[in-house]
Amino acid sequence: MWELYDELIEGIPAGLTAEEILVCRSRTMVRSQCGCGMAMTMDSGAFASCIEGSPVGRPLKDLAVLIKSWNFTDASIGLAAMNAYYNSQGHVTELAARISEMCPDRVNQTEDAFLYYQPLVRGKKVATIGHFAYLDRRFAGICDLSILERDQQKGDYPDSACEYILGEQDFVFITGTTLINKTLPRLLQLCGRAQVILCGPSTVMSPVLYRYGVDDLAGFMVLDADLCRQFVSFDTASVFASGKMIRALRPEGAGRKRG
Repeated sequence: MWELYDELIEGIPAGLTAEEILVCRSRTMVRSQCGCGMAMTMDSGAFASCIEGSPVGRPLKDLAVLIKSWNFTDASIGLAAMNAYYNSQGHVTELAARISEMCPDRVNQTEDAFLYYQPLVRGKKVATIGHFAYLDRRFAGICDLSILERDQQKGDYPDSACEYILGEQDFVFITGTTLINKTLPRLLQLCGRAQVILCGPSTVMSPVLYRYGVDDLAGFMVLDADLCRQFVSFDTASVFASGKMIRALRPEGAGRKRG
């Protein structure tokens, strides 16, 4: 189950350091020389933090290892550290160029993933892992929608329903925060034939995820560190003011494996 995590960690170059780390109520930010990364801040749970001393100034790759921690606040830092590299402008440009060589129509897609899929999910069976903002407005009445959520709202299924529901779907949208709580590998195994979209600001823009069954990476690239810091610190302005949504579809013919 750790193979996916180990590949993501290994892909981060040596020589990058964490120059700034903010862990706030709802979001965590890590800034490095190549860019800023964000992740949702999750409650630490019952496990004590494994961080000793200040993590600022440490190698980005070492911080990324925290994604494997069962202290979920530590793991939030780990995911933000990953995104500081994988969601940086330099890496996303490189990723786009690599995909473009195979499928030119599958890169530079910046629109809202839920808007993009509106016409595609019409009349289909759709599940989302996470209750995304504006989800009802995007998909209400046009598809057979099942929302799976740990912190349930009215009409949501509990997240444990994934074992029963995901294998029947045509499309599955999964929040990137599932990397933090370690559920993503199993969720991908359960998705069967579904088109899988990993989405939200926590999503790691790494082609490694294509091999594990993700078909579309819909994440976020920070372009203004100051605005990102304001959003993370005060949770008042829109996250989208600090950067832009980014999407990269799995190239046709690229191998993938599921359970």
